[in-house]
Amino acid sequence: MTSLGSCSVTVITLFVEDLHASKSFYEEAGGHIWEIAQQLM
Repeated sequence: MTSLGSCSVTVITLFVEDLHASKSFYEEAGGHIWEIAQQLM
């Protein structure tokens, strides 16, 4: 039971870190796309 609990905690931690990483990545990519779109206008 304890090994299963620690395993789920690890999975959740990795998932949360992945969410943060992808969020910052999409924010950076979105910023670049927005700058390019403004230049094309």
